[in-house]
Amino acid sequence: VGPSQQSKSEEWAQGFVLNAKSGYTPGVVGFGLDAIAMLGLKLDSGGGRINTGLLPAGASGKAPDNFSRAGAAVKMRISKTELKVGELTPNLPVLTFSDIRLLPPTYQGASIVSQEIQGLTLQAGQFRSASLLNRSGHSKMSAKLGHDPQLSATTDRFNYAGADYRFNQDKTTAGVWYAQLKDIYNQRFYSLKHYEPVGDWVLGANFGVYDSKEDGSKRLGSIDNTAYFSLFSAKCQGSTFYLGYQAMHGDDAFPRVFNNVS
Repeated sequence: VGPSQQSKSEEWAQGFVLNAKSGYTPGVVGFGLDAIAMLGLKLDSGGGRINTGLLPAGASGKAPDNFSRAGAAVKMRISKTELKVGELTPNLPVLTFSDIRLLPPTYQGASIVSQEIQGLTLQAGQFRSASLLNRSGHSKMSAKLGHDPQLSATTDRFNYAGADYRFNQDKTTAGVWYAQLKDIYNQRFYSLKHYEPVGDWVLGANFGVYDSKEDGSKRLGSIDNTAYFSLFSAKCQGSTFYLGYQAMHGDDAFPRVFNNVS
């Protein structure tokens, strides 16, 4: 395969997202339904300008006039514990929600969130497939190391569990998370956040560490990465000032689920 003959990527499109969430039926066990429907419309594209991530790239080398997808999740609630099964849009420390293109990605699987203990939020789940930002159907989940397209692999299992504990009058939060993209990587995440009012200001600090290793059959090979970040903030009325620092250590790039473009 030689170098690409395409000199640029340039497209224009319009997206629509309908997100409907029901309440719960009365009783000790409540049931509900969440539904999502999305439509992407091509406004301008061409055979020599595709692959922006906004629209699918068809077999003909041209983007279709439109693409869409829809799904639903059945949910059940007992006390302060909620279970969802179906089409989900998670936003987790170990699987960040991304709407950087026309339509957001969705995942198919199950999640559970429990807040039975004051200040403690427990979460866990498993996803079996995903929908890309510019695709109608479902596919296996993809992972990447850095920006090299050759360093990618797919799998049909993403498992996670996490705990966040708020204390000190809800000014401090500590978190511990674990994620496994089966046969590709596993990851641990540790976080600490604190906010402190000082006169007219609110000062904040946010620290986090990601520790990532290879998993199972090592479809991306051995992985050695530790990522650190810190973010300090100072807020006064409508203005907030930030100062941050991030560092990467290890022999490899940061591994992540990569479902941005096909």
